[in-house]
Amino acid sequence: RWRVVAPFALVAGQDNAVVAQKIAHIAIDYNGGKGNYIILSGLAGNFISEERDAGFLAAIKTNPGSKLLDKQPANFNRKDGMAVMENMLQKYGPGEIQGVFCVNDEAALGAMRAILAAGRGKEIALVGIDGNEDATKAIKAGTMLATAADDPWMKGYVAVYNLVYKLQNDPKFQEKPEVKVIYVNKTNVDEYMTKFAEYEIYYKP
Repeated sequence: RWRVVAPFALVAGQDNAVVAQKIAHIAIDYNGGKGNYIILSGLAGNFISEERDAGFLAAIKTNPGSKLLDKQPANFNRKDGMAVMENMLQKYGPGEIQGVFCVNDEAALGAMRAILAAGRGKEIALVGIDGNEDATKAIKAGTMLATAADDPWMKGYVAVYNLVYKLQNDPKFQEKPEVKVIYVNKTNVDEYMTKFAEYEIYYKP
């Protein structure tokens, strides 16, 4: 029988700032440690958005040849990601933007549409976070550089197990269990994409 326990944070995952810093470094390294970068953020005051922004900024700071060109909210969605990126492409001409760091893959996919429509896909390294299926397809197609796959399925799985450990006073309980992040690029995208067939078993309507 289930029993009521004092509330506690049911959290599993990673340090968002660290993940964002690593995915930003992939784009900066792709550009030889140099370049001008745009951050497409999420929502003002949102914890995840602010943590990821901090990681992006840390990556720029640790590369003296790189520079923050602009930072705008894209509200975690494709429509706003596309609209904001369209404005950025008008504001900064060809050769002025070397990379775009996006708070999540949905914003990145919107930005990608704007970049491709402007014919500037070859000059801008685009990265996101989440590891969703459309982003991995874009990486395979060469229209996105990389994504940080933080595996929401596994985060839920680990969090529920952790809840059971808590209820049973099991020593395996952890305050903040970590879930491994996979940094997906063209070298491992085919292997990573095999995960989606497994997910479909559980996500069918």
